[in-house]
Amino acid sequence: MRPHVEVISTKDYIWHKAELPGATGEAREQRLSYDEEDGSCSLRIQFDTDWTRPQGYHEADTEWFVREGQITIGDQVIGRGGYLQAPKGALTPAISFTKGTVALHFREYGHNGFTPSDTAHPDATHDITIHDTEAMEYQPVVVDGPAAGLYIKLLHRDPDTGFYTRLILGDDGWPEHRVAHHPCFEEAYSLHGDLNYNFGYFGPDDYFFRPALIKHGHFTLSGGCEWLLRSDGELINWYTTEEWIKWGGKAENYGKEHDAHWEATTQFLSGEERAHPSYNHAFPSVSGHEQNPIPSTMPIRSKTIGAWNGDGM
Repeated sequence: MRPHVEVISTKDYIWHKAELPGATGEAREQRLSYDEEDGSCSLRIQFDTDWTRPQGYHEADTEWFVREGQITIGDQVIGRGGYLQAPKGALTPAISFTKGTVALHFREYGHNGFTPSDTAHPDATHDITIHDTEAMEYQPVVVDGPAAGLYIKLLHRDPDTGFYTRLILGDDGWPEHRVAHHPCFEEAYSLHGDLNYNFGYFGPDDYFFRPALIKHGHFTLSGGCEWLLRSDGELINWYTTEEWIKWGGKAENYGKEHDAHWEATTQFLSGEERAHPSYNHAFPSVSGHEQNPIPSTMPIRSKTIGAWNGDGM
């Protein structure tokens, strides 16, 4: 139960004290997306001091990706692009972040519980994954659908569910004129470059979370666009062209044809009462587009991104 978030800028979001139990140090988090039913979330973490958590296991499938700074996993030190995936219950070495590090943190299918331990949980089935993604090579995307010009670094794929995390790079000017939807959710955090599409401009440190079956499309990339992308299953591209939507209904008590009714309703008010700030709330103007109902699928957007024109709805 995560809302459709498209698009938000991290510069708009407030900071909360990080909810990372069992650790030593100070950190804060921006909550990009949160599932209040099972605790799944996508967070941007800033470490205000050196921060350390001992060896143990998590109560959720857990991922870290270093945006800026440094992570130490056991005795392995990785800078920008350091990546750790720890399945629920898997024994995870002690980890630490240096002061000033900014990292992306993801939890799936569980909350933030952590248990210090020298052994894995008895129910653990998979081991952790560690990558220095800066040292990895991009490979061309070869799945059917997208045009040539996209490249991937596969970071982790769950062998049971197909849930996978990857870095995606797009050539400057890469286009996609179609509208697409997928059978799984898709979320992305922009690392650099520009993406322009129906939901607006998607630039560095912007984020979206798109539930399954949400339409989106006609992309244009510029500046060697790169982003971290996650899906809870195989990202199959179902394309739509010449798209349309039928939406509307009969206006029972609003719209221009009802202005006379509203004028009659409010004629008993005095000039002083009409001038009161509560008047526009109690008796809003019914002329114009603003009073038309809107579809319930409007995504959450932050103020920097601005209004959405409904393109691709």
